Amino acid sequence: MKSIPSPAGHYLIGNVLDIDANHPQESLARLASIHGPIFKLQLSSPRIFVANHALANELCDEKRFGKAVTGALEQVRNAAKDGLFTAYPGEHNWEIAHRILMPAFGPLSIRSMFDEMQDIVSQMIAKWARFGGDAPIDASEDFTKLTLDSIALCAMGERFNSFYHDGLHPFVNAMGGMLVESAARTRRPEMLKPLFRASNEEYHKNIQLLEDTARTLLKRRRDHPSDKKDLLNSMINGRDPKTGEQLSDDSIIRNMITFLIAGHETTSGLLSFLFYELLDNPKALATLVEEVDRVIGEGPVTASHLTKLPYLEACLRECLRIHSPAPAFTLQAKGDQIVGGEYEIKDGETASILLDCMHRDPAVWGEDADDFKPERMLEENFNKLPRNAWKPFGNGSRACIGKSFAWQEAIMAVATILQTFHVTKDSPSYKLQIRTSLTIKPKDFFIHARLRNPDFVHHLNAVETGGAHSGSKEAAQQSADSKTGDASKALPQLDILFGSNTGTCESLAQALASEAEQHGFTANVKCLDAASKSLQRNSPTVIITASYEGQPPDNALHFCEWLGSATGEDVSGVSYAVLGLGNKEWHTTYQKIPTFIDDTLSSKGATRIADRASVDVSHDNIFDYFEDWQAKKRHIEIQLPTGATYRAGDYLAILPLNHPDVVRRVMNRFKLPWDATIVIDDGKATLLPTGQELSVHDILSGMLELSQPITNRLAQALADTIPVADAAEDLKKRVSDGEFNKTSVTLLDLLEEYDTSVFSFGQFLAALPPMHLRQYSISSTPVVDPSRCSLTYSVIDEISKGSRQGRQFHGVASTYLERLAAGDHLQIAIRPSRNGFHLPRDISKPVIMACAGTGLAPFHGFVAERALKKEGGQEIGAMILFYGCKSSDLDDLYREQFDKWEKDGVVSIRRSYSASPEASEGCKHVQDRLWLDRKDVVEFYKKDAQVYICGAGAVGKGIEDAFARIKQEATGGDLETAMLWVQERKGARYWSDVFS
Repeated sequence: MKSIPSPAGHYLIGNVLDIDANHPQESLARLASIHGPIFKLQLSSPRIFVANHALANELCDEKRFGKAVTGALEQVRNAAKDGLFTAYPGEHNWEIAHRILMPAFGPLSIRSMFDEMQDIVSQMIAKWARFGGDAPIDASEDFTKLTLDSIALCAMGERFNSFYHDGLHPFVNAMGGMLVESAARTRRPEMLKPLFRASNEEYHKNIQLLEDTARTLLKRRRDHPSDKKDLLNSMINGRDPKTGEQLSDDSIIRNMITFLIAGHETTSGLLSFLFYELLDNPKALATLVEEVDRVIGEGPVTASHLTKLPYLEACLRECLRIHSPAPAFTLQAKGDQIVGGEYEIKDGETASILLDCMHRDPAVWGEDADDFKPERMLEENFNKLPRNAWKPFGNGSRACIGKSFAWQEAIMAVATILQTFHVTKDSPSYKLQIRTSLTIKPKDFFIHARLRNPDFVHHLNAVETGGAHSGSKEAAQQSADSKTGDASKALPQLDILFGSNTGTCESLAQALASEAEQHGFTANVKCLDAASKSLQRNSPTVIITASYEGQPPDNALHFCEWLGSATGEDVSGVSYAVLGLGNKEWHTTYQKIPTFIDDTLSSKGATRIADRASVDVSHDNIFDYFEDWQAKKRHIEIQLPTGATYRAGDYLAILPLNHPDVVRRVMNRFKLPWDATIVIDDGKATLLPTGQELSVHDILSGMLELSQPITNRLAQALADTIPVADAAEDLKKRVSDGEFNKTSVTLLDLLEEYDTSVFSFGQFLAALPPMHLRQYSISSTPVVDPSRCSLTYSVIDEISKGSRQGRQFHGVASTYLERLAAGDHLQIAIRPSRNGFHLPRDISKPVIMACAGTGLAPFHGFVAERALKKEGGQEIGAMILFYGCKSSDLDDLYREQFDKWEKDGVVSIRRSYSASPEASEGCKHVQDRLWLDRKDVVEFYKKDAQVYICGAGAVGKGIEDAFARIKQEATGGDLETAMLWVQERKGARYWSDVFS
């Protein structure tokens, strides 16, 4: 038996001086090159290190070795205690947390986080694009912001908004300080530790900040519970399937700290190292860019792309091989063990696997092991690797639980960056330097990101639009919650309360308020939270709200909490009606909040003056309750750029310009000449281009959202710039009354109203968000004319709700499209539709389509395509279209064309009219007609028909319910089983394009 090699140490301090505190991994690699693949050091305690695959493979046998929490990791326990990463083997809380949280890290759960991840990626992309290609980007810092904000939003529903602030979030600085000090403490002999009083104080201060951050997030969720299926709710509500136990608040906080650290620190390191290697290896970079362009094209990265980028995955694997952000993990012997046939590791002794050395073992990786070669990590080669040759995520049952989260996030970020930018080093001569804490990252690595297509920034807001059609986005801008008009005080009051995250319910509330006076009421509109404990007893109340996976809207949380504990006395004398909006994305808890409010008010003694109405958010059903809230419908045809291609069912993304009247108002307010220019200093924190001369008119026309509703904070800041005391107090009172949570009043509106304000133009620019994309379903087919496409849209152009001056609200994109004349140019991009939302390639397959309002757009293209093929002599499959609108003489879109196609035998149209159901066989909504004609639906389905749905969220839910009822009737089973059957059809024969 051989003794494990060990360099000679120094009296009292052992081998402490053999490790460079700033470069510990390099020091350990040097010692491995001197002493061989296994050696022992005397640090604060004896530690064994392993540096090749053969020995590491033995250590990874969980029957012989288990995870050890020693060294720096043991010091991290001071912050994370028995969290998933730092728990000692066998700790009870680890076992509970692990069993509770494993489902939350399953593939479906991770995939459900896609949109929120993409939201944060889009913020980083926007920042890089707005700063311009000449601005140096600290790669590690921005990737840290990206990954921290992603884990905070996806796991805990919290927005840190790091890209809207200079520097890093305080949590990051505290975490960095804690990790560095944790590593340093392991190198200090016990006798010297008391001498580091200042370091110890700072260390515990940092730990306290981490705990305070986590505790604040937990309290916020406790105070405002939700049904969101994230990690925090899993910890709060989950029960151990084995013991039935729940996690204590202290245990939840420890794991929150764990997730916030481990969930961002290593992934940000991976992304930083990857771009260093790609920029140092132009061939690999070019190959990867080609793959991204081929697979994704110019559309947004979608969940379906994640498994179709093999070279990108190979690049990530290869980067993790040579730059594992967590550069080692430590194992403990279970009994006396012999490794390598000649070295004894005694029971309880620990050995650390040095990944930097093991991952470069030439016995596995060849003589070019130091080189970045993604090809060696392509699937076929990767699967041939020896067991335990690649271990960046740790080992066995204690391996990284968040691997899938990190992998999805990394693929999404890299693909989006390379799709959008040419990335280069800030300094071509930069050579890799390592910054070490418990993990490693590149030090002082700066890059430049230049737009690949500077004429059209088509990725800045891929998630901000959320796949929604712009009509709803524009409607959302008409946020309400204000007293409307100057209705006579003699009229009785009608309270209209809304709960809304996206703005749709706000818009409906204001639309109802605008009609109140003609029906004999003075309307008072406010959010539900503003009515907590203060429901009106002597006037009717209308409540308009939505559910978000069973969670109340953000501005209805307090109301729902209060209502749950209210007594009969609290609601006695209240008369009310509830209008509930739904969205298929939350179909399992559809109408939960409207139902809760309606049933609770009724059960506690309030008077229900009308049955609760459950409506979808498409225009046709909304029109049932808001007769005059009808936008103009338009059809526009657009000549596409040379080489642009699309399929029926795809989207067209539009980057609009603000309405000229709004731009003119801004110029007049600040007394700017029409040809004014400005230069924004390089040091300014802004998403606008800096260091170059810019036309003010161009900035106002196309770079900023001038119609953004004002916030209370911004209104308060404006009040502070008004020198006239009475005017300033008036505005402050409106802020304190919460008025600007409830109106669509803009910053410009208030600047004109309070014209003595000295609010500067620079402040104005800094206060507004950047212009974002609006997305429309294409309503044509390239089979008719591949060089052009058409859109079908609603125009929003009406009096701004809540404006004292009666200003006009111009829907940004819809009025922009309406202003276009033949020959005008506009900025567009084709975006592929969701996977599957195209006509079957087999044209003989039958098709079932269902839609409402302008959701008809893609089906106009579908039917046109089949009609042309039938005209050309081909045999086409039967088509049936269920279409809902208000009435036959108001908004029955493309009626003459569809009548011709129906006469020609291309399609059968089954209409439902919400305002005149007597004209549509008694059917008000699409799902009603679907149920009425269910025999035809069944026959189509038996013939292998594909099903397509387009419209607002509840359209999809209503149709799902109808299909389930049809299935239940046909089989005689229960409704729950039938609903499950419908869910299982999705992605195979059931495709939806649902917007809010």
